[in-house]
Order: sequence, then structure tokens, then C-alpha cells
Amino acid sequence: MSTPRVLSRRRRRASAARRGEAGLTLVEVLISISILALIGTLIYGAFDGMNRTRRGIGQMSDRYHQGRQALSRVARELQTAFLSRHMPLDQNYLVRKTIFIAEDSSPADRVDFTAFAHRRLMSDAHESDQTEIGFFAVRDPEQRNKLDLVRRESKFIDLEPERGGVVNVLAEDIDSFSLQYFDPMTGEWTDSWDSSQVTGQYDRLPLQVWITLVLRGGPGGQLIKFETKVPIAMQVPLGWADQNPNTSSQSQNGGVQSGNDVNSALNSASQGGLSGGMGNTGNGRVQGGGATRGGGMTGTGMSAGSPSTRGTRQ
Repeated sequence: MSTPRVLSRRRRRASAARRGEAGLTLVEVLISISILALIGTLIYGAFDGMNRTRRGIGQMSDRYHQGRQALSRVARELQTAFLSRHMPLDQNYLVRKTIFIAEDSSPADRVDFTAFAHRRLMSDAHESDQTEIGFFAVRDPEQRNKLDLVRRESKFIDLEPERGGVVNVLAEDIDSFSLQYFDPMTGEWTDSWDSSQVTGQYDRLPLQVWITLVLRGGPGGQLIKFETKVPIAMQVPLGWADQNPNTSSQSQNGGVQSGNDVNSALNSASQGGLSGGMGNTGNGRVQGGGATRGGGMTGTGMSAGSPSTRGTRQ
């Protein structure tokens, strides 16, 4: 083999090697871009899924927190409800009226009452702990298909305790708000209450209140249900400062009668006639609900305690 021929072969090999190292073909470039795009898409999908999961968990946590806080507020303030027989001798000087009025409606009930639940935010404010409170539902002005649970408070009790005051939203986008009241006179649960009418529960308060709050927007579009049962501690209307001898005697007799009625209800409950569980809540009615849940009661008084609250998904 001659030297020129060997050199020629070496030059061809070197030239081929240089052509191979010169760059990528169009097909190779497209394949590389496709691989990079696929990897980028997978990374973005992973991060986006984590962000959506985190937002969803945060929204669920907010809904449960809102429901628990709203139920706790309603229960705490219902426990402080009171009635008063303090009236001037001349009815022309009457400037305030205490009530407990509850209306049964769908999808949300309403209750207005006077309570020892006001908190003074200013030390020199001319206010007391007595206040007018109402709980009811209103349509959202921006979304008419959205129902919100609101709280109304007027820090001064007047002759129209069902009106006036400041309204604030307690819970957004509710499905229903139901209240039921245990009557110690009859030993039954009722959907409405009116302490201002002789034909209703005149000058009386319910022994217990069953509260049910249902929110929309649960996991998978399900409903979130919260319910609790709380006692009302002050069963006998206030009447020790009555200046009228006739009304004073009536107040004392009424107080004794109310105390006896409460004791009778408690004795019946302790014998098992009204005890046991939350009962069935079909069609918004309570069947066989116990009168001893949500707070213990002893003797002629009642220890309010802290309401038992639980949240469930429907």
C-alpha cells in the first residue's frame, strides 16, 4: 500500500468526523425541543396541582371556621337572653320593652331577643351589657342566589326591640338556619316563640334552644352541617324593682310558678322522658330530642356551661 493512498483515507475519515461534529440536524433539534416542552409541562402541572390543593384546603378550613364561629356566637348570646318586668307606674313613661320572639320560616328562621351580651369597647361609653340582638338571613346584594346569616345589634333597648341597630354578616352562603325551642310547660319542642303575646309563650323563655346551621361549599359540593343545643339560664323574668304592689305580687307569683315549671321539666328529663340523644331531624322537626344536652342543670338553677358543637357533612 502506497503512502499517498493511506493519507487519502485518513483525510476522508477526518473530514467525516468533522462533518459529524459540525452541528445537529433539524430533526434532532425538534426532538430536543419536544422533550424540553414535555418536562416543563410536567413540572408546571405538578406545581399547579399543589397550589390548587392548597387553595382548596384553605377554603375548606375557612368554611369550617366560619361555621363554627357563627354557631358559637349564636349559642353564646342566646344563653344570655332575659326578660324584665321592670315598668313604670305610669305606662306613658314606658321607654323600653324586653322580648323573645322567634319566627319559623324557610330556608332560614329569625329570632329577636334582649340579652346581656353587649361589650363596651370604650371605657367612658354610656352603655351597659343589655342589648337587642337578632339573627336572620338576607340575600347578598351582589349575588341574589346567595344567602347570608347576619346578626343585628342595637346597644340601647327601646320600644321596638325587633328593629334598628347595626347588621353584620356572620356566615356567607348558607343553605339553611333552623332554630327550635324547648317549652318547659308542655315538654315539647316548638318552631316559634313569642313572649310578648298572651296567645304565645307570654313572659316566658324557652328552656333550651336547638341551633342548626348548614353551609354550602363543602368538599365535593356537599353541605356542611353544624348543630348544638344550649340552655337559657335566666328562666324567671327580672322583677325585684317593681314599684307597683299589684304587679309586684303578680311577678312573685309568676316567678314561683315559672320556677316550679322549670323544676317539673327537669324532673321529667331526669326520669328519662326527655333525655337521650339529639333525636331525628327529619323535615326540620325534632323527634324525641333530649332536654339535658348542651349544659347541665341542677336544683332550681341551671349551669350554662359551654355548648356542645359538632360539624358534619351532609
